[in-house]
This record gives sequence, C-alpha cells and structure tokens, in this order.
Amino acid sequence: MMKITLTKKLNSRGIVPICCALAIPLILMVMLMLGSLGNKGGDGKKTDLCTTAEYPNITDEAGYASAINQFIKDHGGSSSPMSGLGADYVAGAKKAGVSPAYIVTISLKESSFGTAGIALNGSHNAFGRKASSSQPDVDGWFKWSSWKASLNSTEDTEADYIKRKYIDEGKKTIDDIVPTYCPKEDNCDTDGYIEEIKGWITEINELAGEAVDCSNDLGLTNLSNVAGGGGGGAGTMSKVPLYKQWDSRWGSKSFGCGGTTMASSSCNVTSLAMVISYWTNSSVLPPETAKIAMDKGWRGGSNCNGIDWAAYTEMPKLYGLKAKSISWSSAKQYLKKGWPIIQNHSRGYFTNNGHYIVIVGINSDGTYKINDPDGKHRTKATEAQIVASKRMNYVIWK
Repeated sequence: MMKITLTKKLNSRGIVPICCALAIPLILMVMLMLGSLGNKGGDGKKTDLCTTAEYPNITDEAGYASAINQFIKDHGGSSSPMSGLGADYVAGAKKAGVSPAYIVTISLKESSFGTAGIALNGSHNAFGRKASSSQPDVDGWFKWSSWKASLNSTEDTEADYIKRKYIDEGKKTIDDIVPTYCPKEDNCDTDGYIEEIKGWITEINELAGEAVDCSNDLGLTNLSNVAGGGGGGAGTMSKVPLYKQWDSRWGSKSFGCGGTTMASSSCNVTSLAMVISYWTNSSVLPPETAKIAMDKGWRGGSNCNGIDWAAYTEMPKLYGLKAKSISWSSAKQYLKKGWPIIQNHSRGYFTNNGHYIVIVGINSDGTYKINDPDGKHRTKATEAQIVASKRMNYVIWK
C-alpha cells in the first residue's frame, strides 16, 4: 500500500478482576488482572476482537455486507464503483481470513472508494497497492480486471495481499500493520491514521449490530471484575466533575495557535480533564490538559481546530490510566457499569461544527446524562440525538 495520499474523511485533529467468586483459583484472578485471557495479537498484547486485521466472528454475512454497503453510502460512496459490493468485501475477506471492515477502510482512505487517485487510471485499484515487476500494472500500480475482482476473485485480491504480507508475518493488529506503510519517520501521522482506521471499523461493526459478535471486545464480559474509579456506581457517575471551557478561571487563556482561546476551542481537553479527574480522584483542570496537548504537539491542524486523535488514548497514560476508542454498543455497556465516555460529534444536536462531550450516566427515563463542556443547557440527550451525530467514542479506565 502507498503512504497516505488523500485528505482524511474524519479530520485527524478531532473536530472532528478482582471480584471473582471464592471458588475461582487465585491464579485465574492474576491472569485476568494481567490481561492474559482473551484474543492476542502477534506481540502478545490483548487486542480487540473486532478491530484486528483478522476475520472477526461474523454471524450473519448478509447482514454484515449490508452494513458495509451502508457505510460506503454514509461516507459519500453511493455513486462510487464499489457501491453495493458489500457481499464481495465479505466473501473475499473470509476466504483470506482477513477483516472485511479493514479492507473497506483502506479503499476509503486511499481512493474514496475508487473515485480518486490512482483508482481513476483504469487499474480498478482502490487500495494504493503497488505491483511487483511480474504483476499486471498500470504505471506501477497493481491492476485488477474489475472492481469486484479486486475484492473476491482468483486475481490476488487485496485481502489475499494483506494476509500474505502482514498476517502471515505475525502482524495481526492495525497497530502492527499501519506503521509499516505510514511510518512516523516519514512525517506520517501514524497514530492518527490508526485511530481513524479503528474508528471506521468500529462504525461498520456498529452498523452490523448482531451480524458480528464483538462481545469480548475490551473484555466486556469481565467488566464487573474491574475496579471502578472515583467511586462511581452503575448507571450514573455523580463524581465526574463538570468543567466548562469558558470558565472565567481559564476561558481567556490562549490555546496555542491561530489566536484561539480555551473558551473557543478546548472542548476536547476539557472533556479529557473531566474523565481523568474522575479516574484519578483528583482535580485535573483543563489548563493542565491543554498544556499537555500543546507540549506534546497534539494541538494544531490546518485550521487550529482540535487535537490529534492520539491525545485521547495517549494523554490518560500520563496519569497511569488506559484508554481506547470503542463502538457505541460497547460504550452503552460501559455506561451501565458506571464508566464515563468521551464522545466526538459532528454537526447536530450538540454543535454546528465539531464538539466533544462526556456522557456520564443513564437517566431513569432512558436518556443519557451529559457533561457538556460548552453548552449551558444541554444536560441530557436521547439515544437518537446522540447517534445522529456521534463519530468517535473513547473509554478511559484504570
């Protein structure tokens, strides 16, 4: 695959077990604490069952294919030559043992589903894949006879290539694979690329619903065995502090570029401050998280419009915490267990542009309790209002 050549569809800056029964042996408790149970990648680390490069537990292939078709449509590909090829994405990927969602995201990333870049030169190559000297090509780019053939045929499909080049070599996770063709030393936004790909895969899995089994994603079946933070209980987390980006104590402070201030642009680091404070049982204020974002080089973008996706998973580590992006279906399960969720939104109920909020619980009427760092009156939202504009979900934990 070629290095990044197109503008990201989602802006990389973000304007986008310790309660075991006594009958369980002590060794099992230790294994759970160390993350020794569950699916593992080539580096021995616990990985997400539905966001690796390997074929996931798809229980309804037709349903998953439909989710892919909907994803393509949602991301502007309704008129693309790959529209309606969800079944071929699934069938070809299954034969190779590769995640069809990963193949989908490559075709979005590299050519906007065959509508840009090298895909336009007759190669039917939506993936930015180069050809070797003995392979069919167009100006050095691998060539297939048709779009369908690139997904599901005997013509060395993209899934075949991913299997041979990466998975068979022990690189089974997105974190393992992406740095090989998007290395930081080439000034590539490796972390942002990884988070974006994972976010899109998560989106496809959300659309698929029960067509794919991600029940063990991040150890959801063991949530009750993980120590909670800040004293929060199931359903509503009363100790998650509410910080406002326009607070008079810091609202007028500079947020690092383009003349922006905390009041105008810090929903991101303000949301991080709320959740980090909760889990560390301390007062981590927005100016502190803002300074970290600037010092680490996470603040910026062509329009100074946010912080890198990587900040949401890397900053918590500085406080001894863990974090990652998850699906909305997984987020709802965490909320029921008492864990706050940071969520990114596009234009909709929460914002006219891009915005971050913290969901801190579920109200008795089924609505969601919101800590909005900007809005003065938005303290709750229905699931429909959330789903209509949500883009990324992040969970932080000890």
